[in-house]
Amino acid sequence: MQKYVVPIKPVKLYRRTRLIEQIDISLSGQAKFLFIKAPAGYGKSYLMIDYANHILQQSGLVVWTSLDSDDNKSEFFFSYFIDSLKAQGLVNDGLFYDENISQLSFVYQIISELQSCNKPVFLFFDDFHNIHNRVIADFFQQLIVNSSEKINVVIASRIDLPFPIAKAYVAEKVCKLKAHELAFTENEILQYFEKFNQRLLTADEVSNVFSMTGGWPAVISMHKNLSHWTTGSTNEENLAAYFLEEIFVGLSEQEKHCLLLISISDFLCEQLIDTITDSSDFSANVIKKFPVMRLHKKNLTERFEWFALQPLLKDYLYQQLSIHNRDDIKDLHQRCANWYLSNHIFLEAVDHCIKAEQYQSAVAILEEHGNTIIASGNFPRFNVLISQLPYDVLLSNIYLLVLQAWNYSLTYQHRKGELVIENLESMLNQKSEVSEREQLKLLAVKAAHAAWTDNFSNYQQRVDNAMSKRPLALPHFENSLRVVQCIGFLHSNQFEKLRETGEDAEFFARGGSLFYSTVTIKVTLAMLEFIQGNTEQCLGKCDEVTAFINSQQHDSQLAHMVNVMRGMAAYITGDLKLTKQFFDTSGSIISYIAEPSFLAWYYVTHIQLLTDLNENEQRELMIEQLLELLESRQISTSKIPLYYEAIRYYLFTANPEEANTIYESFKAENINTHTQENNHLLFNASMIDCLMLSANGDMEICIVKLTQVINDFEQSSRTLQQVRALVFLVNIYIIGKDIHNAKIALKKVISIASKKNIIQYLGRLDKVAIDLLNEWSLTELSPRRKTFMQDICKRFEGLDMRKRFELQLVEDLTAAEQKVMQLLGTGNSNQQIADQLCVSINTVKTHLKTSYAKLGVSNRIQAIQVFGQMQQTKNQW
Repeated sequence: MQKYVVPIKPVKLYRRTRLIEQIDISLSGQAKFLFIKAPAGYGKSYLMIDYANHILQQSGLVVWTSLDSDDNKSEFFFSYFIDSLKAQGLVNDGLFYDENISQLSFVYQIISELQSCNKPVFLFFDDFHNIHNRVIADFFQQLIVNSSEKINVVIASRIDLPFPIAKAYVAEKVCKLKAHELAFTENEILQYFEKFNQRLLTADEVSNVFSMTGGWPAVISMHKNLSHWTTGSTNEENLAAYFLEEIFVGLSEQEKHCLLLISISDFLCEQLIDTITDSSDFSANVIKKFPVMRLHKKNLTERFEWFALQPLLKDYLYQQLSIHNRDDIKDLHQRCANWYLSNHIFLEAVDHCIKAEQYQSAVAILEEHGNTIIASGNFPRFNVLISQLPYDVLLSNIYLLVLQAWNYSLTYQHRKGELVIENLESMLNQKSEVSEREQLKLLAVKAAHAAWTDNFSNYQQRVDNAMSKRPLALPHFENSLRVVQCIGFLHSNQFEKLRETGEDAEFFARGGSLFYSTVTIKVTLAMLEFIQGNTEQCLGKCDEVTAFINSQQHDSQLAHMVNVMRGMAAYITGDLKLTKQFFDTSGSIISYIAEPSFLAWYYVTHIQLLTDLNENEQRELMIEQLLELLESRQISTSKIPLYYEAIRYYLFTANPEEANTIYESFKAENINTHTQENNHLLFNASMIDCLMLSANGDMEICIVKLTQVINDFEQSSRTLQQVRALVFLVNIYIIGKDIHNAKIALKKVISIASKKNIIQYLGRLDKVAIDLLNEWSLTELSPRRKTFMQDICKRFEGLDMRKRFELQLVEDLTAAEQKVMQLLGTGNSNQQIADQLCVSINTVKTHLKTSYAKLGVSNRIQAIQVFGQMQQTKNQW
């Protein structure tokens, strides 16, 4: 919000017509002073913005001031206030504040100037709880007592005003709006959900929301999804009234004081409360007496039972603490910092040191434990903390810059990372002697930045040289180099070295202090099994990673990498439903935590899934969005599979012009197309060339080039890529009417795929190839291979993937659930179904509820329709 201009009216502002009319009536009489008092979240500011715009529409004069703690000095406040009046021509240019004249004389001057205006003047002061200066308070008290007909004052505050207004209130010179009046009525809740959630609530739903929230606007707006209310809470107390009127009821002065003190920390446990309050009696009753939220914060530590005060209550208490205990706040923060540090909870220790303005203490913690913080993978919180340090403190510390650059590199903020690395190099160049440790730190940061921008080959030799001297002096940086080494080994087919390095990582991971690097290396090992077609071994590695994550005290999103890995494995074996579940849950999250080549495999697998499900519009949109994302991240090589899928899509939808345009864009980017540079990808640059060669009829050149790609994949044991390229080759032979060679390539595909249970890639085979498999299966002697071929033909012959996906859902219904659905489809009631199946009606209801969830429906009619369609598909199958 702009400080002295009426803030822009939010687009999604819910107009409180009832309150606007109430204020108009209140200020039309003797009262010219409106006091809006409510805790945070009651829409005070939005109401004032709405009312200020209402006044402007009626040609009134509005003077707006958004207050903050800096305005608590009288010379600043009055200077800015008078300037804002002068800017609108409301007072004489000669008017100024003089602390030597009486407060009453100054108020008379203001009133006299404003009284001469030909329109009513409205003075708005938002966030008045920041003001506790005695001089300013006296000014407002005099302004109320000596109010004028044309001057209206509107003040919003979370707390009582710092001056008495009881007499003015009795004399009807002041009107108040309290929290219960700002709360939504049931009718407003109905309108709000209809406007912003496109949901027309029933009377019971409206009543439920109101009884659970007391109409608290912030709570309602933060939880527009009805599921937050329909789960139910046994406590139907009016939350708004509870927070405002009853929070201090029955408490002793000592308890009130302790409650204010514990608002100093975002997270609480009994041991920390005892430290903050110097009292062992208070902590045991906090959870019983006050509204709190239970927390599961592994990054804090599982040794304590964590909870937090309800956020709006905490904010209210902290405001009170800031007013009444201002001198104690820094000491309290320092006390919290010491406790967190003693319990090895470093992020919170740094946070409280910064709030206590003990910046050198914060730096000392970061210098000693910053590696652990980064290694935990808690990047967003680290970024917030380090940005709160004064700029001169940050720039004067090489190690903090290293941590910041490391953080930027691993979170794809490459431009920021490059700037920090430049600062680092500049600082080191100015030193007469650079230590081995400093050189190692700079190398680790540069290597991470290179790996996350697809340019690791430029640093591979330097990293290998450094690692040849291990153990290095800095274990965290050593494991960082080990991560980028593993990525390089995976790219360059040095699989044995990758496994050896992974074993080293297991040793260094003891105790969990190298959490991020260890998880990344373990996922890379799972990726190795995946690309070699060893699905079971890949899932076994995923189980190991999950067990490791669960054994550590970290609140991390790295488990989503494992989910996506499981989803890719499920796709290979043809389980599209499971793939979709994993991708929907974790796909969007890993875009910000996984390294580029892992993302390249995930993205292309997700695009193939959308293709198989005939979700072409979503598929095309995803390709476009991902190309833009990778472009913004300065990633080139990992874009190659996306180019392949985009070109293939347009070729197979008879749009060669668009395909050629994308191909030219691909070539214009000067991407290095040597196979050793991008052979780690499912589709490399050579395969893109083959796509265009086949589209242009250059079959011979295409076959030669594609055969070389297949041989490279085979020699490097990249089984999945080999199978995918072989499928491409089979189709090329069929297009060229070379059935003999098509059969030879097809036999090789089946020989590999049947051993590794690679199913879904064979869905790209031409229909002629499927017919050839049908013929071959009739004479195949190997039972395992015969069954595999029959399954492939059955799966992909004349049935699109969307129907297959739907069929999987039907097959997920148990026999009992299918019987219930069949009887439901013939018009039977729940009781009739129960009688026919000889079960209780509750059993029938349970089957229906489970079936609805599996079918993705919410009522009987939808369930009958979806089940009927799927049964029809199954019969056709």
